Amino acid sequence: MQRTVRPRSLRNIAVVLIAILFIMVLMAGCASADKTSGSKSNAEESTAAAGAANQSSAQKSADSSSGTAEGSKSTEGTEVNIQLSGALTKSEVLKINAKYSAEDNNGTKGQPNNVFSAVRKKPVLLSAPYAVKQGENSQATHTGSLVEISSTRADCSFIAKAYNDGEDPHADAKSVYRDTILELIKKNRIKYVVDIAQIKKGDNPKKKNIVIFTDNLKFINNSSKIQNAVKAAAEKSGISYDWSAESVDTTNVASVVYKQAGIPALHIRIASEYRTTNEIDKYNQMVMFLTELANQLAGI
Repeated sequence: MQRTVRPRSLRNIAVVLIAILFIMVLMAGCASADKTSGSKSNAEESTAAAGAANQSSAQKSADSSSGTAEGSKSTEGTEVNIQLSGALTKSEVLKINAKYSAEDNNGTKGQPNNVFSAVRKKPVLLSAPYAVKQGENSQATHTGSLVEISSTRADCSFIAKAYNDGEDPHADAKSVYRDTILELIKKNRIKYVVDIAQIKKGDNPKKKNIVIFTDNLKFINNSSKIQNAVKAAAEKSGISYDWSAESVDTTNVASVVYKQAGIPALHIRIASEYRTTNEIDKYNQMVMFLTELANQLAGI
């Protein structure tokens, strides 16, 4: 005898099936939402990680580019970058020179022996004893920045007076500045010194851009190679020059270096228009001359 399924039972079965189907649809929707949320979270994490990596890379790059040209044993006292080639702008030079022109050109206090200096690869030392005022004497404007920039470009050493302590390195019987130079020469195997200052009245009858004092070539041992180095640097930079036959004081930096350290030394006096930012093209010519002179001397 066959059993007849009642309509009420069928309705109950249908309700159960619909409920199961509804539950399955809800579960599928939640799983999809979780997957989407997880993907979004992973994407956000990846983006954040990439951003952090980019920021770290950018910071490393900034840190690397913020330094000056490499040097050792430096007391430069500046964080201003020095371009290794090309013409300098007036604003760039003024930033580099700021520490020398501070306190009404009296310079910056607190440096060892009241000098800025850096020791680098080539055995040439550029010197600017009048980078700041000397007692009541005026400053040889921008000679500090000239030797600092030129030495950086030539990869040679430099020294410049940092603060007006009342000493005159070219005139006083005793000089901490000169003693510091002699110590740098001794410890770092310096072979040549180029000392710069300003042209004085009566120094330049031939109206040249620079006048070179060597006690009638005595301080360079009458070396034709050094004379040729000056000539090559002058030709490259377009600087006119004259070798003075006049003697300098026995306390002059070049005289002391030659007599006490026994190495060639040049004392170069520069016309005012070649050491001022008011005529930046001529200033750049002087940078080129000093840079090339250091390179030529190092190659002898």
